[in-house]
Amino acid sequence: MIRKFILLLCCVLFTGSVAWADQEVLVKLDRQGHETQTVDLGYAAVTFHFTTVYNNQAQVEVSVENLTPSQTVLLFNSTQDEKMLKKRKPKVLFEKTYGGEKGHRFVSGCRNVKNIFERIEPAETRELFVFEGSVSEPSELLIPFYIAKYVPRGFLRSAKYRILREDNIKFILEIDGWSELDPTYVGVKRTISDFKARLKNVKFCGNKMHKPSLVDQQRPYQAIKDSMILVIDSIFKSNPWMSQDLPHQAYTRLKQEIESVNLDEYVSDCGKHKRVHRCGYCSLSTEQIYHRLDDTYQRLHTGRITKDEAVKTARALHNCYHQNRRRGRDSFYSGKINDYYERIINF
Repeated sequence: MIRKFILLLCCVLFTGSVAWADQEVLVKLDRQGHETQTVDLGYAAVTFHFTTVYNNQAQVEVSVENLTPSQTVLLFNSTQDEKMLKKRKPKVLFEKTYGGEKGHRFVSGCRNVKNIFERIEPAETRELFVFEGSVSEPSELLIPFYIAKYVPRGFLRSAKYRILREDNIKFILEIDGWSELDPTYVGVKRTISDFKARLKNVKFCGNKMHKPSLVDQQRPYQAIKDSMILVIDSIFKSNPWMSQDLPHQAYTRLKQEIESVNLDEYVSDCGKHKRVHRCGYCSLSTEQIYHRLDDTYQRLHTGRITKDEAVKTARALHNCYHQNRRRGRDSFYSGKINDYYERIINF
């Protein structure tokens, strides 16, 4: 009973990843060209591939390649004693030279391994699991590797694996999950900065006479603005970030920055368009304007209207004659129009 309790205690300790590591290996990953790192253990190559960040946890794919010519690399997802190992198909035994008391030996497990029992044959590469590591502090991953030889089925015997040795490796992962040095982020930010700098030298003419119209002038710039917003939205869709994640917050600030660009702030008048004159006298010909001024003067002279009324009418007729470019000029009446205008003003 005491012996069973001691064995159970050992199983719990090893399952809790407090097994002693034979060696520690530092793995550094980031999104600036160091997304993948491979560790050569001699008998196996362990590859870590940093894929994305979710809720400030880095997702790292872990795969193992068997580098031996004839041996098998075994991994387990939990601690298993000899009795349990013998039930595997094919069954797993310990080599006679393996340390420990026969019948009371066990293998340690890595809880991240997806299956109860993983075997990687010579020259085979297998993706084992996705490890979630912190981006704020180093993460530890303990993987017990077991190097075994395969004994094929023979006369009156079943196929089996015989474990030759154990190698506990503690991987210490330092993951720079995301920073504003991320190439995609740098590219989007630079594009927005260049766009805003370009706008400083742009003036849209708001005069209704200007060709092309204000809408057409602003259209290519609005298209650039809209496309940058779409790019940021597509980045959000392709990454499972939470709102509290650093990249989500950074891209949100960029989106707010580009959305705040108001193209109407760059509208002015180019000064190349004179205002078109329009009044109630524009339909009159030069001769008719002359006769209107003549009539106004006669009415003023005979006291039928006041001087203020006459001056108001005279100025309107005089301005229309000189400002309406669509009316043809007549030199015969031009002098007479100016003459009557002066008479009324100075009456």
